[in-house]
Amino acid sequence: MTEQLETASSPSLTQLLTIDNSWKRELASAFKDPLTLLEYLQIKPTSKSKTAGLPLLSKFDFPMLVPQYFADLIEKGNIDDPILLQVLPFASEQITHPDFVLQPLDEQDNFIPVANIVHKYADRLLFLPKGACAVNCRYCFRRNFPYAELEGGKEQWQASLEYAFIQNITELILSGGDPLMMTDKEFAWLGEQVLAFNARQKAQGKAPIDRIRIHSRLPVVLPNRITQDFITLCQALIAQEVQVILVTHINHGNEVSALLKAKLHLLAQASLTLLNQSVLLKGVNDNPEVLAELSHKLFKARVLPYYLHLLDKVTGATYFYVPDERALEIYAQLQKLTSGYLVPKLAREIVGEPHKTLYTTGCN
Repeated sequence: MTEQLETASSPSLTQLLTIDNSWKRELASAFKDPLTLLEYLQIKPTSKSKTAGLPLLSKFDFPMLVPQYFADLIEKGNIDDPILLQVLPFASEQITHPDFVLQPLDEQDNFIPVANIVHKYADRLLFLPKGACAVNCRYCFRRNFPYAELEGGKEQWQASLEYAFIQNITELILSGGDPLMMTDKEFAWLGEQVLAFNARQKAQGKAPIDRIRIHSRLPVVLPNRITQDFITLCQALIAQEVQVILVTHINHGNEVSALLKAKLHLLAQASLTLLNQSVLLKGVNDNPEVLAELSHKLFKARVLPYYLHLLDKVTGATYFYVPDERALEIYAQLQKLTSGYLVPKLAREIVGEPHKTLYTTGCN
C-alpha cells in the first residue's frame, strides 16, 4: 500500500510552494524562562495572582514556551492578565487533587491503535503529525502525552495514514501538539496522500475523505504561520473537493489582534471554514461579558464560535477549574447577551462516549 500512497493522480501540491519559513525564526526567539518573561512584562517575580498565586520560576514539569508576538499582547505589569495566566507557570500547578489526573481522556491506554493516531469516533479520527506546540498552555489536557513517540517523520506518518485510510473515514482531523508545526512542504505531502487515496476511492465507487479539519493555536500565537503557501495549498485541496476547516483555539478577546484578524480574513477569502473552540478557565474567561466580547471579535474575524469546553481535569490545572453549576450560570447569562449563532456549544468530553456531551440551560 505504501507504493500506492506515493503515487497521486492529482498534480503535485509541492510544486505550488515558494517556501516561507520566517515564522520558524520568530518561534526560535520565544520566551522559555519565566523570569525573563516577567522582566519583559515589567512584573515582579514576587507578584501574586488572585487566581493562580505566585509565579513558579523553576522546578515545573511542563516547560514554558511563549512567542514574543503573543507576549506583546499581555498587559505590562498585570500578573492577572488573561493571556499571561494561560502561559506562565504558577505555584498552583503543584496543587494535587484526586479528580485531576495525568490522562484525563484516557487516550494513551485506549484510543491509540498506531503511532500518531487517536481513534475515538466512527467516521473520523485524529492524526497527530507533531508533538510540539508554539505555546505551552498550562491547562493542556495533553501536557503529559508521550510526544516523543510522534516524531518518526514521514515513514512513520505513512504507516499511520495506512491505518487511517482503511477505517472508512470521511474526515481527517489534524491535532497534536500543533499540526501547523508542520512545514508547508510537509502539509503539501500530507495533502498529496489524501488526494491519492481519494482518487483510488472514487475509482472504486467508495467514499473519499472530503474534509480535513485542522485544530491549531499557532495562528493565534504566531499569525505569520499563515503563509501564502499554506493558503495556496488549502485552495488546491478545496479545488479537489476536500474542504479545509481551521478550528482556532482562542480563549479571550485580547488574543484577537489586528494581524490575526487580517490572516483569518485571508483564509475566509480562500474558502476555508473557520471555527473556534475555547476552554472555560477561571480568571481568564469565566465571565459572560468576556465570552460575549470574544464571540463578537471572532465573528468580525470571519470565525464562528464552535465549542466552549469545560476543563479537562489534568494534573496541574486545578486552579483553572470552574464548577459545573457556575459554568451553567455563566452560559445562561451568555445566551442572554448575544445572538444564538454567536453562542458556542457548552461541551465536555467524557471518556468512552461516542461524541462530546453537550450541556444546556434551557434558555433560547
